[in-house]
Amino acid sequence: EQVLAALRSTLDAEVALEEVRGPVWQGVEIRNLSIRKDGQEVVAFARGTISVNVLEQVLAALRTASLNIAHVTITDPIVRLVQDPTTGWNVAHLVKAADQSPVQQPTPLPLNVLLPRITVENGQVFARLADGREVQVSGLALDAALSLLPSGLQAEVKTLLFSVSSQGLPAMQGSAGL
Repeated sequence: EQVLAALRSTLDAEVALEEVRGPVWQGVEIRNLSIRKDGQEVVAFARGTISVNVLEQVLAALRTASLNIAHVTITDPIVRLVQDPTTGWNVAHLVKAADQSPVQQPTPLPLNVLLPRITVENGQVFARLADGREVQVSGLALDAALSLLPSGLQAEVKTLLFSVSSQGLPAMQGSAGL
């Protein structure tokens, strides 16, 4: 319920999930997450896991004010992107707008949030462009790292594999690493 409440308070969308199980210190598993906007499913995945190495986390918190999430895995994610010529991409409207006060300066993140291993397995992206063309990315695999630091976001893509297809174009396969 806490995971669902946190997602619902952050997202301007309907959020449903089948199950969250496991204690945080041993690893949490999320099953069948669905995020819908205006009745259309935008993001879904069959299984996600979040692992924290408790001893490493305690030591990191004491030494460096860091939250170290050892491994995040997302299995069979599906993202459905729709581009509207006026309002832009549907995913841009999923997060609730923050309260803006004209004088308030952005406060730097007081701690480091480290995600040294993010894995996406068998992802799919379906995109419908504003002109009606459709593009499908399938077989998406990602091995990456992400750090949210007081100075900003740092990302490293170790491996990215995918296939792209669209009507009227030859199918393509790609791989990358940054």
